[in-house]
This record gives sequence, C-alpha cells and structure tokens, in this order.
Amino acid sequence: AEQWGCPLTLVNDARAAAWGEYLYGAGQGVDQFLFVTVSTGVGAGLVLNRRLHLAANGFEGELGETRLGDGHILEYHASGTALQRVALGQGFASGKALLQAFEQGDALASHLLRGAIAPLAHKLFDLIVMLGLEQIAIGGGLGLRPAYLALLQHELAQPGLPYPCPLVAAQLGDDAGLHGVAALLATSACRSSAGPDSGLNGSKPQQTAGD
Repeated sequence: AEQWGCPLTLVNDARAAAWGEYLYGAGQGVDQFLFVTVSTGVGAGLVLNRRLHLAANGFEGELGETRLGDGHILEYHASGTALQRVALGQGFASGKALLQAFEQGDALASHLLRGAIAPLAHKLFDLIVMLGLEQIAIGGGLGLRPAYLALLQHELAQPGLPYPCPLVAAQLGDDAGLHGVAALLATSACRSSAGPDSGLNGSKPQQTAGD
C-alpha cells in the first residue's frame, strides 16, 4: 500500500471465485448461493441475501477446516490431496488413476471415491438446511470432473432434504476469481467516491447500459 500509494485489500481466492460465479456464472438469479472448490484442498465462498459474506477475522467460508465426527477436518477426507493419499494406499498410481478406474466401473475405486465424497455431501446438506441455500456450484480440478460431480449430486439427492437445492458445475473455470475481484474492486471504488464506506463488503454492483 505504501509503495503504490493506494489502499490494499486481500480477498481469499475461493471467496473471490464465489462472487464471480454469483454475478456472472452459475449463481445468477438466486439470493443464497454457495461456491465450493475441490482441488488440493476444499474451499468455499458464501453469498447470503445477494451479498458476499466476508467476516471481520477473514475466516468465513472455511468449509475444508470444519470438523467431522472422527476428529479430522473435511479436507482430510474430501480433498484432492486426500484422494491421492487413499489411492496410493490402495495400490492405484494416483488419485487421477483412481478416478479413471471409477469411470471404468472398478468396484474398489467406487467404494473409495464414495468414502471421500460422502462427508462433503453431508456438510452441504447441513448448509442447505441452515442457510436456505438455493444453488451450489462446484469448481476446482477435482470438483469439475464429471464423474466426481455426478457422484456428489447422487449423494446429495438422498431423501431428507426439506426442499431441492441444485448442485451444478461452476461455469467460469479458473477465471472466476478474477471476475470476482474485479467486481469487488469496482464496488469498492464506487463506495469510496460516494462516501466514507469503502470496505469490500461484497454488495452487488449496479449495472448500467453498456456493462
């Protein structure tokens, strides 16, 4: 900030991607939206009442850090790193090889992948009920694999949800965070010029002709 002579704000990549997907991708048209990225770890971002949820301490949406009944955090079971560990321990060359075996109908690969996906599906179930989510988008190198997404959709479709909440693939790919950051900065600039409130609170930017 001193070198550039302007305010500097840090935004978590998953939260920025959530805002980008909400404005320009899979979250358009809803008020309560969750974006989850499953890759090396498990990250997330929440849009509640059309505003990006940003906590004062910077630890909002840390889905992968939530604990499970066995004492481990969700990332221990549901991340790409976890799948790699399980795959190597069961004789597969890699997590990717395990996924390929699942896609080819391998029974062991199916069992292992379901074991990785079930804890995430349970967490998503809880969030749907607690927050009134209307749409969930899954991104990340692992989350966007068609076989992974289809199995997660199947797990989440089990009886018990009080209302349907679509689970879809994220649409913006690796550029979601860039779109989200640009929108946050534009909102911040507008607020700064309009008054003293220049914080990045994730309010939806107003669109004008030509946007």
